[in-house]
Order: sequence, then structure tokens, then C-alpha cells
Amino acid sequence: MKMTFDDFFRIASGGRDPYPYQVRFATVDGLPELLSVPTGVGKTATAVLGWLWRRRFADKTTREATPRRLVHCLPMRTLVEQTQSECQKWLQALGDEVSDISVHLLMGGEDASDWDEHPERDSIIIGTQDMLLSRALNRGYGMSRYRWPMHFGLLNNDCLWVLDETQLMGVGLTTSVQLAGLRSKLNTYGSCHTLWMSATLDNNALQTVDHPQPDSETAGLTLNDDDLGNTRVQQLLTASKSVKKAGVALSKETEKAYEKQLAEEVQSAHQPATLTLVVINSVLRSQSLFQAIHERYKKAENPPEVHLIHSRFRPDDRQRNQSAALNEGTIPPAGRIVIATQAIEAGVDISATTLFTELAPWASMVQRFGRCNRRGICGTDQNPQAVVRWIDIDTADGKRSKFTLPYEPEPLNRAREAITSLEDVGPQSLSAVTVQEDRPVSHVLRRKDLIDLFDTTPDLSGNDLDVSRYIRDGDDTDVQVYWRDWDLKAFPNHPPIPGHKDVQLDAFPGPRREELCSVSVGRMKDFSDKIKQTSAAWVWDPLTREWNKVGKSNVRPGMTILLHSTA
Repeated sequence: MKMTFDDFFRIASGGRDPYPYQVRFATVDGLPELLSVPTGVGKTATAVLGWLWRRRFADKTTREATPRRLVHCLPMRTLVEQTQSECQKWLQALGDEVSDISVHLLMGGEDASDWDEHPERDSIIIGTQDMLLSRALNRGYGMSRYRWPMHFGLLNNDCLWVLDETQLMGVGLTTSVQLAGLRSKLNTYGSCHTLWMSATLDNNALQTVDHPQPDSETAGLTLNDDDLGNTRVQQLLTASKSVKKAGVALSKETEKAYEKQLAEEVQSAHQPATLTLVVINSVLRSQSLFQAIHERYKKAENPPEVHLIHSRFRPDDRQRNQSAALNEGTIPPAGRIVIATQAIEAGVDISATTLFTELAPWASMVQRFGRCNRRGICGTDQNPQAVVRWIDIDTADGKRSKFTLPYEPEPLNRAREAITSLEDVGPQSLSAVTVQEDRPVSHVLRRKDLIDLFDTTPDLSGNDLDVSRYIRDGDDTDVQVYWRDWDLKAFPNHPPIPGHKDVQLDAFPGPRREELCSVSVGRMKDFSDKIKQTSAAWVWDPLTREWNKVGKSNVRPGMTILLHSTA
């Protein structure tokens, strides 16, 4: 008997029935351009399993019309790793019929896979926007220039591009829209379709000079009456999340006592055996709050677990810490408190009972609300009620300050106006709220620019055409730091020089991605000033083959800096 999509989905997902919108995605004629559904209802499964069904199990006409490569583009490394794990789990559950479909990762620091050696095979390619968009622009990051045209061709032909968590992509979103429009105008080999997915995407963002705004009725897919009548969807959409303003606010007057006061309020609101999530807008404040909460529980007999999640851990440390913090099956009787930055906003499957969040632009606030009562079980079966507390930030002077960073004051003002009028921030309540977001001015890839990128030869100065302005907003203001241990008495003036007759190569290896720690330029300047009496920071000069000392005056973004293990 022929398998239906419902049967196929149950096998892949371990017995769960698909939602009606997931069935529509997989079985209707043609693919949508925009998938806009609330957080927690399975966008990733919709895209991946929907493509897999259409490519392998649907009728012949649909199979032939479905691109052979699924290109899943994400803004962050953590989302890439999470999506890869899910895809491999689904393929393994489906068994031999899809055993020839491989999953490939494209992100910085990963070994290159052989996906481009078999362009005739069906494959799933998951990567960050940096790695994927640079390849789609014929300037692939982290690869030989002589292979650029291969990836340029493979990623612009016979592909289904899925762009997930688009609210975090910045100018990369505009570039993806322009690429879709230019593919349509210039034509491609086979079908090359683009699907944008987000719980908060405004389809106005999909209108550019070469791409018309999609008709939300015909080109968009969202929940309809069938979905709203589904018991599980109802549970998620009607999940209650009462909201109120926190007792503490961030301003010049409260700056010095802010973390201590917030730690006190978090401790008071935290409930045993539950998860409390606190989302802070800056790494420095999140670290200070983490220390303040630890201090409050220092003498407690049975304190809750306290974890910190932000983007400036070394990769292995971050993975280990995040796995422990987000494992809801191991929450102890005293509960767990997680302090996080914006790294928690998108794609992280976590469901807190109590949520604290600093004021942020509305799209970010909606994503944060989605991490509270995500399962819809708070307030049922004797579970405590979900509570959201938002922390105001002073924007009275209308200027960007250390309090508002990394955001501008005006988006915070609009978010404050919206949330002040709400008593609940569950999905159903949020669906009635519309907040006009700014569309920042960004670089737009034009037809002439794309055609110029066909030429991969450097200019007369030996430089390549820079495509970074089409991929990420702003400049990278971080340095990368790593540590080594060496005898300071034997090498008093500088670290050992690799290749020197007195230094074994394997005794002083270069840095690996797994051990690099991101640090802001400002923090590194302060730190180098603190350690200048006892130690120093160093960068390697490959031209002179010697170590150069780094001080407060010459720290630059993009540097890879060596510190002694005692620093």
C-alpha cells in the first residue's frame, strides 16, 4: 500500500502526527515563498521533511519539479549544529529508502566535505549565512578560489533555499531576496526556489528592486482554521504568559546596583523544580548578573543550578555548558536559573516557567517570549503559571548609550509602547499586536554586481572584490584569544618561536577553532593593560616570523592573540 505523508511524518518524527499546515506544505502544488508560523510548531521539520517527501515519495510530477539539493541557511553556528542533529535523526528513522541522502555542514572551522563531488546526488546542505551566501556570490569563504565557480553553480541551480530565523540575518536577508529575484530573471538549470521562515518576518522585507513583494495569500503559508482546530496547536497558541514590568530598571541612577537588585528579584520570582530564564542585552551585564546570583545563593543549603550562556565562550566550553543548561530532563528539585544573551533568542528549544528580559526591539521580544511556556503546560496539571517580567531601559535622551547597546533607542521605545498595553504575551495575544519596525539602509546586490562576480580574477592590487557588505551588517569588533604554557624564565622576552631550533613544533602548536575565545576589542584593551606588569599579549607576524607584543594602543578587530596560561 502506498505510504501517505502522514505515515511518512510519523516514521520520521517518532510517532508524532503532522500539523495540517505541514501536510499542506508537502502536498500542494508549488512551494510557498514565506512560511510564517508561531514559535514551537515545527518550521524546521516542515521544510526538511516536506522537501524530502516531495523529492522522494510524492507523485512523479512533483518529484521532478522538486530541487535535488536542500540548502538550509541559518544566521548562527549553534542553529546549524542543532539542525544537523535533527536532520540526521529523521533520515536514520526513515531507513534505507533515504540512506543515500547525505547531510553536509558548511560553517567556519569545519573540515570541507565532498558534497560538491557528486552534484547528481540528492543532499541536504546546512550552513551559516556567511559560508552559504559567500559561495552563492562566487567568493566562497574558507575555500580555494579555484573552486569558487563550482559552488557558485551548484548553489544557484537545482536548489531549494530555506532561510531560517531571518530576523537575525540583517543585510543577508536582502541579499537572499535579490539572489532569488535575479535567478528568476537570469534563469537557472532546474528549479531554484527560495523559502523564508520566521515567526516575526514582515513580507515587506521580501520586496526589493529585482524581487516583487510576495502575495501573502498565494505565496505565503501560515496557520489556517484546520491548524487552529488542532488540539496540540490550540495548546501552544493559547498558552498563557502573564506579563508585567520588573521592579528594577536600567538607568544612570540604578547602574551601580542594577545587577544586585535584579539578582534579588530573580531569586524572589524563581520557583523550585522549574526553569527561570533571564535574557540580558550585553555579555558584560550577563556576567555580572551571573556572579550576583551566585553570591545570593552562596550560603543556601539547596541552591538551584545557575548557568550562563553567551557567545564569548570557547566552542567546546559553550557546547558543554549549553547542553547542561538546556536539558530540561535534568532540572533538579531546587530548579535552574539560566542567564543568557541574545544567543538564546532563536531556534533554541527551551521552555521556561519564569522569564525576565531586558527591553529589546519588538521582534527580539517576541522571540524571547517564545522561550517561556513553549510547551503550553504551565498552569495545567498542577504546574505553576508562566510569568514574564520585562526590564525597562532608560532611553530618555534619545541617544545610543551603553544601556541601549547593541540597539538604537527608537526600536526600544516602540517595543515599550507595545508591551505596556499588554497583560499577556502568549501567541494568541501577540497576534493582535503590530509594531512597525525600521528597515535599515543596507547594501543591495544589483544585477551588474552579480555579473561582475562571475569574474574571479583579483584586481590590479591583487585584492578580491569584497562581498562581506552583502552578507553581514557592520564590522567584526572581536578579537580571538587562546592560551599556551611556556617557561617564562627560558623565554623571558617573547613566547617560543615555532620552528626555532630550541622549540619542538608539537610542543607549541598553533590555535585550533575549538580553543579560540571571542573577546570584544574594548575588553581586550582593558585586559592587556591589567596584565602588562606580569605578562603580555602577543600576535604572530608571519612575514617576520616573530611575536609582536599587543598593548592597549594597538589591539585591532580580527586579531588572534596569544596569552600565557597564567594570564
